[in-house]
Amino acid sequence: NGWPTSGTRSPLYRRPKTSNRSKSFGIVETTYSRLGRDITELLVYNRIKYKVEVASKSLPVLTNLDKGKYGVIVFENLHKYLQMDKWNRELMDKYCREYSVGIIGFLLGTEERLIGSQLRGLPLFIHTNLRLKDATLNPGSPILRLTRAGETAWGALPGEDWNK
Repeated sequence: NGWPTSGTRSPLYRRPKTSNRSKSFGIVETTYSRLGRDITELLVYNRIKYKVEVASKSLPVLTNLDKGKYGVIVFENLHKYLQMDKWNRELMDKYCREYSVGIIGFLLGTEERLIGSQLRGLPLFIHTNLRLKDATLNPGSPILRLTRAGETAWGALPGEDWNK
């Protein structure tokens, strides 16, 4: 059956430590940035608790009594995450792994079109300047969402800059 005879779980399985799923942490460029304000307004509108800090060289305390403080970390500019110094990046990644915390990152708009470009330091490839069409949210996904899952918005969605 794959379980050790001592009655304990396999050493390969580790239940993630808990985090405060109802609170998000935002890292913004400046306190006055437009996108930072938009992110904050979205969180307020959806009654999601949050804390926002301006990006700096050091990370704030992310845990309290062996529990994660946040359920998601939002980077106004994903490049701030990608360009973190090695020590802070490893701490952030370890926190996200141990507490099952997701990262949301926004890429700043650019006219340059990227197709299948790999983000530095991540096994992630991006395409930019594409239109969003036939969008569906997976109802079985555990990610935080602000819309109803399981429905599809058919056709091209309004706007030209979904991933600029």
